[in-house]
Amino acid sequence: MKRKLLLIVLCILFSSNLFAQNKIIEYEFWLNDNYQNKVTKSVTPSVQLEINTDLDLPAVNIGFNKFSIRFKDSNGKYSSTFTKFFFYGGKSEDDTNSITTIEYWIDNDFAKRKQISVSDGNDISETLDVASLSDGFHRINIRFKDVSGLWSSVKSQYFFKAGEGNSEENLVTRYRYWTDENFQTAKYVYLQKPVKLAELQAVFEIEEGVTESVHIQFQDTAGLWSSVFSKKFIPEADFEVFNTINTFSFQNRTVFGKTYLWKFGDGKTSTAVNPTYTYAQPGVYDVCLIAENKLGKDTICKPVTVIGLREVISNKAGNTGDGTFFVYGGGFTDKTIVYLQDAQGNKITPTRTFLYKLDALSVTFDFRGAKEGVYSVVAEIDGKKYTLENSFTIEKGTKPEPFVNISGRDRILFGRWQTYTLNFGNKGNVDATGVPLILVFSEPTGFDVEFPELVLNQNTQLKSDKNYNDFKDLPNYFKIDNLFGEAFNGRVYALYIPVIPANSNQSMKILVRTNQNIQIYAWMTEPYFMSPIDKKIEDCIRIGMLKAIKDGLVDIGLNNMPVVGCIYNFWNQYLESSMWEYMTPDADPSQKSREKSWKETIFSWGNSALDLTVLIFNCAKDFVAPLKAYSVAIQVAVLINNIKGNYLFERECREKYKPLSQENKNIRAVASFDPNEIVGPTGFADGNYTLNNIAYPYTIYFENLKTASAPAQEVVIIDTLDPEKYDFSTFSFGKVTWGNKQITPLPGLKEFTLDYSLKPENPNILRINAKFDEQTGIVYWQFITLDTNTMNLTEDPEGGFLPPNKNAPEGEGSVQFSVLLKPNLQHNDEIRNKAKIFFDLNEPIITNTYSNKIDIVTPHSQLYEIAYTPKPNVYRIKSKGNDDGSGIRHKRIYASINGGDYFPLLTTNEDVLYIELEPDSTYYFFSQAVDSVGNLEPVKTNYEISTLNVGIHNSDAVFDDFNLFPNPAKDFVDLEFNLEKENTVQISIYDLTGKLVLFKNIGFVDSGHNERLDISELPAGNYFIRAKFSNTSIIKKLTIKR
Repeated sequence: MKRKLLLIVLCILFSSNLFAQNKIIEYEFWLNDNYQNKVTKSVTPSVQLEINTDLDLPAVNIGFNKFSIRFKDSNGKYSSTFTKFFFYGGKSEDDTNSITTIEYWIDNDFAKRKQISVSDGNDISETLDVASLSDGFHRINIRFKDVSGLWSSVKSQYFFKAGEGNSEENLVTRYRYWTDENFQTAKYVYLQKPVKLAELQAVFEIEEGVTESVHIQFQDTAGLWSSVFSKKFIPEADFEVFNTINTFSFQNRTVFGKTYLWKFGDGKTSTAVNPTYTYAQPGVYDVCLIAENKLGKDTICKPVTVIGLREVISNKAGNTGDGTFFVYGGGFTDKTIVYLQDAQGNKITPTRTFLYKLDALSVTFDFRGAKEGVYSVVAEIDGKKYTLENSFTIEKGTKPEPFVNISGRDRILFGRWQTYTLNFGNKGNVDATGVPLILVFSEPTGFDVEFPELVLNQNTQLKSDKNYNDFKDLPNYFKIDNLFGEAFNGRVYALYIPVIPANSNQSMKILVRTNQNIQIYAWMTEPYFMSPIDKKIEDCIRIGMLKAIKDGLVDIGLNNMPVVGCIYNFWNQYLESSMWEYMTPDADPSQKSREKSWKETIFSWGNSALDLTVLIFNCAKDFVAPLKAYSVAIQVAVLINNIKGNYLFERECREKYKPLSQENKNIRAVASFDPNEIVGPTGFADGNYTLNNIAYPYTIYFENLKTASAPAQEVVIIDTLDPEKYDFSTFSFGKVTWGNKQITPLPGLKEFTLDYSLKPENPNILRINAKFDEQTGIVYWQFITLDTNTMNLTEDPEGGFLPPNKNAPEGEGSVQFSVLLKPNLQHNDEIRNKAKIFFDLNEPIITNTYSNKIDIVTPHSQLYEIAYTPKPNVYRIKSKGNDDGSGIRHKRIYASINGGDYFPLLTTNEDVLYIELEPDSTYYFFSQAVDSVGNLEPVKTNYEISTLNVGIHNSDAVFDDFNLFPNPAKDFVDLEFNLEKENTVQISIYDLTGKLVLFKNIGFVDSGHNERLDISELPAGNYFIRAKFSNTSIIKKLTIKR
């Protein structure tokens, strides 16, 4: 069989002593290491031999072949063997894998690759354009595609491009090249005629696995040698993968590697050249090959898939709502079918399935009315069924119970960024769908906050709106001057979580920087949706939006129902469509790949205030300027999320929109604190009280002090949990941080391991091992620095993963976990926790003991006196209250006029109030206390005090007062203060539903001070105006007429 072998250039000189009489007389060649069938050819003796001819090639295989050739000189000595690979596609009708395409590119510039179509029977000749290449060594890469669409491995050849600097007289007559440092074995190539350097093509055969560098020099007609041009061959890692079910063979295709380290993605490794590995569990694993020689190393990672199901998280849900869980395994696609099946073969199919990551499917079921019991999870992947037997339980349903809390230190260093964690989840066994989350930060001078894991998105429909550009640069928060009716300078982030799956815990990092003390508040309200939207919540949103929009637009006369209805109806549709939109993963398939088999999730939530701005503007753009639409949107967000302590006139709305799992954290700015400590859930009062049904998040901080003599190589943390206090089945690992790096394990994991490359700063690998033992309650973390060659603890004293903390946070780290308490804990039960931290071989550091107490007892309050004062129609009301636990946060005062419905008059934490009442009306009052953890005193069925039974006030008592005029008023009202001494004054105006409609913090004033309030934007009607002084308040009635 004859085949033409096309070589780019084959200029070969064989010379042992460089004398002309030592000439090539013969060569021999063979295929595929079959030396027995070699072909020998005699040639006319010559110093230089150029071959460009058809060769009779024996036993050519269809596919790739290896061609070998060597030369014999006149002394009977043979040269080294030169080899090349070529591809034969076959010519007979039986050959089915003929080449259809040749693809090639230069160096690593794959983006500029070129393709050549191939037809049977045609030889291919291609001229390589090297004009744009730099002078020196380059590599041409080539691969072939057959009729089945499969590509071959890449074959590469090095070549040298010379410069343009030589003249017509200064021509090259010969060149020499050698490998590594072996100049004494340099090979000389004599040219048949002198040429310009730019016209010279020199191609070299390099022995892979042995050669690490090649050097070349050129000699001109004057006998002068050029400078040396060198190329160092750092390894170029590559491999192919072959598998049978869960057993994989890895074919090493690395160029110039000498040693190899394989990491199979599950913590196991190998140093074999071509290893075989069997995976124990289905999944998607990143296999990494690290190839190395003395010049450097190269790493390449490729995912491999073991088809099947591995686990389900979480593995139970209730039968009164939706349930979302994740199925982990391998081989998933967008077409994978998942369902539940009971022992009798009955199936439950999901309402929604999408490919969340390469090894994870997110599946949502409507479990309403489903039969309780144990089910198997079944997945159909490419037509084949895979089953996790008895892996999911449907139980009696409960309502969603979203919760939120903030974990982190209660101290912060002046002017330095510090990390806090917002922990949230759902303790119920059905999904919480469409959950409002409110974050409020006090805003002193120098304050800043960042959410590195939060992506705020707008609804796609709104984002494409023609008016969107008018609003896109508005901030994603709004500012407030009061909170819950009290003066408070801060900013509000009104967020919207599309879904919190049943029985789940998640977290989000918050970075805070301040030079002064700050406060952080976080709370949720009830989920919007129970598929469809909860009817009572729908009514409450309508009430709130109608009120806020109409009040906000009243100054331009826009009080008509069509506009308000337009906004409400579109908003209602927007909420539900946005929920599913935000739950849908990115359509870009590359977003489903990952570096590891699990990865941190980035949350995408809707910024409701900005979206609502676009809605209002669209419905009222003929009347409303963009910034007015934004201010009205903020009013709506404030009202329906109960940010300022407003109370809608429907009691059911008050219940629906009362804050759930309200959390606040006071943070002191300080100069220093203990770097190794444990921090748990933020509580209240001296006992650090919390509720008993929240997830307890813990963070353990550790630091390699800046005075340390070397980086820490190994850090071990051990925490032992009390089995009498914690529900071990709910344990979940949280974030792990070191320096400015962090990883987040999947929710619900009780064990994980991870290798993290510390390059380029450090050549070693950090291995993180973590395990929770449900039998003993021991939580264990290990950070260990491994040498990449030995995979043992590094012997380099400077090679540790955690350097001295000279430039914070480079020497700092932390670990997190969360766990629920046992449900049988009683009031005042104490929960205590501490940890041990080991740095290398040093004695353990024992952290502080972090403690909390349980508060499950409701507070008590009472209005016990109403008395006349020397001021006409002004009454003094006294109250008292007590709470055996976290302490009373505030009291709500309810009033009834002439036997009408009770309405929330105000919220206060004062024990004495002064209120001006109408002389011809009868008033009834009662109070309701709320403690700091959210326990609510039951609503009373009867009044506590009334104007029917009024006591006599001590006429000698002096109290601060104010007068208002005119009253009734139209657009302005003037206040005059009668004060015993200089005092602080805050003014609040409430409508008869209890909604705060105007607030002004006047500050310090003297007696006789006059203040004018602009009330032009308030509708006509009756209001209560409250002046709060430093130690008391007085309330009077205000009437607006127009």
